[in-house]
Amino acid sequence: MDTPMSDVSLPKKQGNKRAFCSVCLFLAGLVVGIGMTFVYFKWIHAPVVSLLSGHEVRGNPNGYKFVNPLLECDLGQEYLGRIGAKPMRETLLSMIDQAKQQGDITIASVYYRDLDNGPWVGINEKQSFIPASLLKVPIMLYFYKQSEQDPSLLSQTIRWDGKEPDGLTQYYTPETSIAASTTYSVDELINRMIIYSDNDAVLALGQKAQAPFLSLFHDLGIDTTSTGSDQSLNVVSYSTFFRVLFNASYLNPDLSERALSLLSKVTFDKGLTAQLPRDVIVAHKFGERADMSSTERQLHDCGIVYVPKHPYLLCIMTRGTDMDKLAKTISNLSKEVYDEVTSQ
Repeated sequence: MDTPMSDVSLPKKQGNKRAFCSVCLFLAGLVVGIGMTFVYFKWIHAPVVSLLSGHEVRGNPNGYKFVNPLLECDLGQEYLGRIGAKPMRETLLSMIDQAKQQGDITIASVYYRDLDNGPWVGINEKQSFIPASLLKVPIMLYFYKQSEQDPSLLSQTIRWDGKEPDGLTQYYTPETSIAASTTYSVDELINRMIIYSDNDAVLALGQKAQAPFLSLFHDLGIDTTSTGSDQSLNVVSYSTFFRVLFNASYLNPDLSERALSLLSKVTFDKGLTAQLPRDVIVAHKFGERADMSSTERQLHDCGIVYVPKHPYLLCIMTRGTDMDKLAKTISNLSKEVYDEVTSQ
């Protein structure tokens, strides 16, 4: 299970409330006493409609595989049922209800979005969860953004001297972890952090992080705030990270492509990808969280599924008491969405 994370308070910054009205907390540092560092975000998404669609202009002259840069966007609102998203929502709701009745989950949130100018569907999308390892994605974004100004950053090295044993482990453990008394480049640490969800790589990267983490949120027009031990986010808010990567609207196209390519190599295969065809590319990240004071567990998996001509974003967050049952629920919901998209 994921080890608990520390709580931090960030000053409140006002962002563009029309763009992505979200609140997110971000930290990269050391966890006191339990040997783990993560980043915590809290985003509070404003009331939203159940469908956004309209006119988008995209440009991909370099033939990028993972990104589709957004050049112009003029969004309008349409009725959800007009383009087939309503049946999908009803089916997913039924599946979630059944999983709850079977005791597999206590709650699940789903956010689906057609990334080529289509509808989005939300179920319990305002429900907040502890993001845990999902926040390794914005850590990656932070370092990649810094590398735009300092191209040498990714090749700079960090010596990892190890950490004190804490007796706590992740439920879905990394296939490999960085070794103590070893020097790694920033780029290699980012790779290990994303592909294997290596917590030690996050700790090591914290040695290189500089002060202005909030620039990430300012650039995206996001508010930041702190609510103590209840730092959390919802599926819509978190999905913004994948949307700005796909649109190449935060990092430059080359780095956006690099980030999504790295996310497509994630080895975790219990959630979104478990029941999908092996040849379908999925750029995603999972996160797990265990409440040490109770039996509650949380498991999430979010990313982009590259169905030819119909790429879509899917973020599923769950809460229950059994990690494997949570993973199975995510897998079932992901398969249903895939089947619906590919049947159209």
